[in-house]
Amino acid sequence: MAFRNEYEGTIDMFLKQVGTDGMSIWRQVSSLTRAGAIEEGDLKGCLNPEADCFEAVLRLINKIDSEFSKDFPVYITGRARNTLQVFSLPEDGRSVVLKKNSGRIADLSLSGQWEVLLRNIFRNYARTAFQGSLALHLADIPTPRPLAWWTKGDSQAKDAYFLYEEISAMETLSEYLQSIWKEKGESATREASELIRSMAHLTRKMHDSGIMHGDIVTHNFLVHDNEFGLALIDTDHVRPSHAFLPEPVRRFYNLRCLRRLDLSPEGQRYFLSKYFGREIQLMEWSAFRFWYLGGFSFRRWFKRFRKFLRGDQRNQPSGVPWWFPY
Repeated sequence: MAFRNEYEGTIDMFLKQVGTDGMSIWRQVSSLTRAGAIEEGDLKGCLNPEADCFEAVLRLINKIDSEFSKDFPVYITGRARNTLQVFSLPEDGRSVVLKKNSGRIADLSLSGQWEVLLRNIFRNYARTAFQGSLALHLADIPTPRPLAWWTKGDSQAKDAYFLYEEISAMETLSEYLQSIWKEKGESATREASELIRSMAHLTRKMHDSGIMHGDIVTHNFLVHDNEFGLALIDTDHVRPSHAFLPEPVRRFYNLRCLRRLDLSPEGQRYFLSKYFGREIQLMEWSAFRFWYLGGFSFRRWFKRFRKFLRGDQRNQPSGVPWWFPY
């Protein structure tokens, strides 16, 4: 398997968007991606050159299309064409997770086939997830350690893979908050507040490092045993922040990451107060609500308005505290 010296333009394009604050991390991502790039036939990808299981990962990539992957359970994720498999890395022993984005289109409608083809041209979720995880890891944001990404197949049916180390975690923050409410009721408020504070601090640390996650919600954090208590997952949309913009504009765009924050308005205010480290101002709350309600997407505003007319908009369940996710 050959290592490539040429470089895909994704990170170079990103670096043009990042100012001095976030440049260092994304330059390191660029350097690591160059060092670990691989290409052989219809296979393209990258290994994490800092991982101490380099050779074992290479051997896994070479045999992943055999009967090997069929020996382990397959878990369907939120996206219909994504699957997860957890197993021990052969000849190494560590527990890893393999996330696969299927490029097979034969079972789709014509419109679905076009959607997958266009997505394969303009976006590679495995590559984005790998690069995003590298950036978070370099910024000391707790996240599963990325090991490799690769695509294999012809131009019309490419399967994309992202391999990363499994981390020790109890459950997602969303699941954990719901479980402690059932077990402890209102007496769990202090613990829940600390976890949401940690979630806000990690988000702010990420933004200060020039990184945008794109989907800050409670089910994208794992309750994990480290100094922050949480680990950030689901890096499919991670990218550099707009660090070249003036600070007020940059803060405005950073709030876009919170557009699906699944807490009550009181919970959202608490999160933002910990994110900013002070009481939030009216302008900041208005900016957050702008993104939360739809941002610059007419489609999201229209969907929310249609749900309002139907009376099926998302509301906080009755009888639960402000920190209960929904």
